[in-house]
Amino acid sequence: MTDQKKRRVFSAILSGAIMLIVILVAVLVYQLVGILERKKQIELLDEKIAILTEDIENVKSEIESWGYDWKIELAEREQGLYENEEE
Repeated sequence: MTDQKKRRVFSAILSGAIMLIVILVAVLVYQLVGILERKKQIELLDEKIAILTEDIENVKSEIESWGYDWKIELAEREQGLYENEEE
């Protein structure tokens, strides 16, 4: 093998290796951007879940309060103490 042929083979291998490294780095960067975007979406969804959980607890307490008020009103009606405020 001549010296010039060795240089061509070496240059071809080197350029192939550089292209492979560039492609691998591009894929790595793409995956990293995707991971960061998903992480941001997860954080937003966690915030929404926290808000909805709080809303559910508020509704539950309102339902319990309404049930308690209804029981008091029923007991007052049974005892004849209930006065209808609408009339």
